[in-house]
Amino acid sequence: MLKKITPYLLAAAVAFSPVTYAQQFSEDELQSITLPLTTQPPETPICTEEICPLPQRTCTSEQETQITSLQLTVSLSKYTLLLEGKDENTQENCTLLEEKVIVGSKDWKTPVMETIISKAQTYPFWFPTQKVLEDTKEKDPDLYAAMQFNEEGRAYMPPGPVNPLGKVKFIIESPYYVFMHGSPFRRFFAAEKRAFSHGCIRAEDEVQLLKVLSRVAGSECDEACIDNLIEKKKTKTISFEKPIKIKIVAE
Repeated sequence: MLKKITPYLLAAAVAFSPVTYAQQFSEDELQSITLPLTTQPPETPICTEEICPLPQRTCTSEQETQITSLQLTVSLSKYTLLLEGKDENTQENCTLLEEKVIVGSKDWKTPVMETIISKAQTYPFWFPTQKVLEDTKEKDPDLYAAMQFNEEGRAYMPPGPVNPLGKVKFIIESPYYVFMHGSPFRRFFAAEKRAFSHGCIRAEDEVQLLKVLSRVAGSECDEACIDNLIEKKKTKTISFEKPIKIKIVAE
């Protein structure tokens, strides 16, 4: 006769066939069953974040030192950018930064593409195309009035508080005259749907993006250097040691 049996198994045996199995146990053994015969073993608990924590996707300081490749994904439908790094130990991506973005309007759509960012520039000059210049003159005469013209008659705007490129411009290698940059016009980031630009991608915090890219991709300018450039409003081109993949997707 089975001598070692858990209450759950004993209860199940008796419930399954009380005549056959109950006869194999003494009255004292049967009385020791404290669980109702209808009681079932507890189900495996549902795995929640509290019971079974999900892997942390945000990059740790240690993971940052192991990153071998970077990818920046811009979603045109979600109006977001996601900067991820691949950890060479786990071959998994971890998140370095997420931000809101403003993308091209329906008449000035941001192109879908995959390419790289290799450089950035602090306090950039703005050289609009003739088509953008004409649109600015029509829709934003105050901004147009702040434009300057060189000897060849080319319109430009020097760095400053109303320069549409903000404090940093990221140079995207492509056949399109499209950049990623900041913006002094902060109110537009509060909108739910943020399709307002002439095709460029406006990052919500361009300075923080530059700091993260410089730290992880490597550059001649560390965080203190960037802070100094921003404080003194200096124009400087910064090259990244590792190329940064950028993927602009419609989804």
